[in-house]
Amino acid sequence: MPGMDRFEVIPSVRKQIKYKDIPIIIVTGLSSREDRIRAVAIGANDFIFPGFFMEN
Repeated sequence: MPGMDRFEVIPSVRKQIKYKDIPIIIVTGLSSREDRIRAVAIGANDFIFPGFFMEN
C-alpha cells in the first residue's frame, strides 16, 4: 500500500472481514521495545527483527 507504513497497514487489513484472522508478522530492522509493543497493540501476531533468533 503506497504511502503507508507497517503501523498503518495492519489496522487497515484487520478492518477487512476476510483478512481479520490471518497472521501478520512484521519483519523489520527496527527492534525497539516501543516498536514491538505498538505492533502487537495494533494487531500484529509477531515481530521478527535482527537478533530475534538469537534472543529466543
